[in-house]
Amino acid sequence: MDNQPLIFIDKEKVKGYDVDMFQRATIPSMVFKMHESAMQHVLKVGVSAKELAPRNLAWVLHQQYFEFFRQPQLGEVLEVSTYPTGLERIFTFRDFKLKDSEDKVIAQASSSWILMDTQSRKMSKYPKDIEELLLPSNDFEKLPRPPRMKFKIENPIYKKEFQVGFHDLDFNEHLSNFFYFRWMLDTLPNEFLKANQLKTLQMRFKEECYMNDIVKILVEKQDEKTYVHTMLKNDRILAEGKTVWK
Repeated sequence: MDNQPLIFIDKEKVKGYDVDMFQRATIPSMVFKMHESAMQHVLKVGVSAKELAPRNLAWVLHQQYFEFFRQPQLGEVLEVSTYPTGLERIFTFRDFKLKDSEDKVIAQASSSWILMDTQSRKMSKYPKDIEELLLPSNDFEKLPRPPRMKFKIENPIYKKEFQVGFHDLDFNEHLSNFFYFRWMLDTLPNEFLKANQLKTLQMRFKEECYMNDIVKILVEKQDEKTYVHTMLKNDRILAEGKTVWK
């Protein structure tokens, strides 16, 4: 089987709305570029939300682990690539890379996904056509899988609340994954964000979130450069995260 359809590569320019006060791409904008590449890829191969909706199926991001080596500057042209990296029981895996004009990796991410039955809201078995599409990716070179993350926040030092608005929703009418990452980072103080650069970011998604939901985020400091984050809705955990800074 030709594996070329399983690899998606595109060029992206760092635009004005991508950058912060230092004229470097923000972490949320880098996350967005990687996620958008996955969307364009599944559209291209015909297994996007648009094609899966009539089959009562949807992709659900379970966990993602990012490594950031450099934040590119305004005007830089980047190569973004993404590809599946295997199918194991209920999970399928996908990797991402951002490269600069010198072919250096400036950020990369691994992720795990499940296929959900949108009627039962439970995990679905992979239909034969999707399974056959993904199986060749078991042989692809892989980034390390997202590491295990286990913690319980007991003494949060930062707290913030957000309300889900109309423009925060995706096509499934859920809070877009992008805002989980953005809001988690935005709970840290501005002065901290100005003085530190993100090294790694990990997120595990646990619940769905809808229009007008109130999301509470708690952050606890583990050491000088490590923080753990919990997103709550009605005291139920929506997502958990961990950030390491440099």
